[in-house]
Amino acid sequence: MLAGFFHTLEVRLLATSNSLLIIGLPRSLSTHIYQVCRRVLKKELRHPTSTGGAATSGEILNYVPDWFGSKRLGETRMEFYPDFERILNEHAEGYVVKDVTQWAMVTRYLAENPGTYKLLRLHRNLADIVCRMWALQWMHPLWAVPEYATLVTDKTYRLGGALAHEGLRMLVASLVHIQETYLFPSSAEPVAYGRLVAGNGHLRDALRALGYSPGPVRYCDAPFRSIAKKKLAIRHTPFWHKVDQMVREAQNGRRAAGVR
Repeated sequence: MLAGFFHTLEVRLLATSNSLLIIGLPRSLSTHIYQVCRRVLKKELRHPTSTGGAATSGEILNYVPDWFGSKRLGETRMEFYPDFERILNEHAEGYVVKDVTQWAMVTRYLAENPGTYKLLRLHRNLADIVCRMWALQWMHPLWAVPEYATLVTDKTYRLGGALAHEGLRMLVASLVHIQETYLFPSSAEPVAYGRLVAGNGHLRDALRALGYSPGPVRYCDAPFRSIAKKKLAIRHTPFWHKVDQMVREAQNGRRAAGVR
């Protein structure tokens, strides 16, 4: 009896806190940071379970049934927005959640529902992200660009040989489009990848700035920093410099065309 009472009381107390929504691009340390936030904020926020345990890293928007069945059209299918809106409304209090794929849906929701979520925005060098996504052949950002969306029909978008450069160019252009089109509110607390992998204080301070009272933040130990250092070593490769130049050209091209 008492255990049930205290569990109910805990749920009610948690539900009084604005949820934390972690946003950004893929390969920005989002899963690791989600797990850290889940742990250090466990007295204030809880893990979502409405997806039947599927959202192991808080990605509640990846499991909209109708959208998932038509995933090939991804971001261009705004008729599914009411489903995304419902899920975000259901998790607006007492949760820690994340999204790094549904940029259009989240941007629209935050514009129409300002202040509903507290926002932690992850930022990582775009060339780093492109290199990691290209290595994994994660091409789903092409869904966000109408002229590319029809190319991403299934796994056949894994382009090689003479087409590899074109596929890389489209991935770069798509991520630049996403980064510069889907602008999140100024209320989002920015956290930089470089500072996240350098020590614990940056994330702790960001959570405090959002009004939370995190427990001890202890994730950035020697093994973690060693792994991060190895990942950043890609910046010394010719491929990274090629991608970095492609990113700059895509950004300059958009500015020259007056595109935001």
